[in-house]
Amino acid sequence: MTFRPKVLRNYQNVFQTSNGNAGIRLEIDENGGIGAIVGIADGGFIAAGNEGRAEVGRESTASIRIVSTKGVYLKVDDAEEVHTPGVPSPICDRILLGAGFDETRVFEGTSSSKMTAGTSKYLLPARKLLRVIGQFLLFGAFLIWSLRDESADVPGDDKAESDS
Repeated sequence: MTFRPKVLRNYQNVFQTSNGNAGIRLEIDENGGIGAIVGIADGGFIAAGNEGRAEVGRESTASIRIVSTKGVYLKVDDAEEVHTPGVPSPICDRILLGAGFDETRVFEGTSSSKMTAGTSKYLLPARKLLRVIGQFLLFGAFLIWSLRDESADVPGDDKAESDS
């Protein structure tokens, strides 16, 4: 996700997937620190952050990588990726862009995102993933249709012989 803050004050949330600490949240504090907060099963959360990276008027890019058995990884701009161990289980029941926590943490600035889906080994952009799934389904439907037509013309079919 890329964002450019207009001001730095309190905690501003660039996005969230659920209220409180239950989902995934990207936030910027009053000192420019950028953090990723990800909920875990027992009601707690995992926080990974980089201190003092966001600046007013400067574009920053943050990448959040969640590995189900290892924890949360946060990479901001060219800084080293930060890892916080744990077993994340975030909820996605209230997605907000430009606000978060309980709608009181409004982000003042601009942002854009490129969402990706996949495992840490094979990342695919969401559109490409949908295209691959669609092609797979189309191929499967064609294969079933082809096999259905071939089974209708099987030589030595008992029904065809009884008609003669």
